[in-house]
Amino acid sequence: MTRESSTVCLTKRDLELLHELAAFRAMPVEQVAARFFAKNPFTGAKNGSPDAACARRLASLSAAGYVMKFHGDDGQRPRVLIGLGPKAGGVLGAVALRAVPVRKIAHHARTMDALLMVEESVRARGGRVLLSRIEQQVRSDLQ
Repeated sequence: MTRESSTVCLTKRDLELLHELAAFRAMPVEQVAARFFAKNPFTGAKNGSPDAACARRLASLSAAGYVMKFHGDDGQRPRVLIGLGPKAGGVLGAVALRAVPVRKIAHHARTMDALLMVEESVRARGGRVLLSRIEQQVRSDLQ
């Protein structure tokens, strides 16, 4: 791989994604697509293929070392999750070092599914969720 192919200019959406990954430690790829690629970031128009747009951008961010994919199983089906890569620390600092323990990937994926269901329910009623926190975040704050 050449140096040019792994260089990425981070957009506002990329930075928001990295901060969200730092907060949640990992997210299922389908939720990354729903949260960050449902609309065109420049025009605001609805994206006809958020999964494809997400896959293209994640491939670029992964090649540059900002994110990484890993596989797990949530007890019902295999899942692909996105976590922070080794270069995310240069953007986010020490919070980029947090990760989901391997033995808790299934629980984490199902927790993220539950958060998405709550967000979709609130959105369907005309509201929006301003902040979501998971157990690891609360524990970290208390320490």
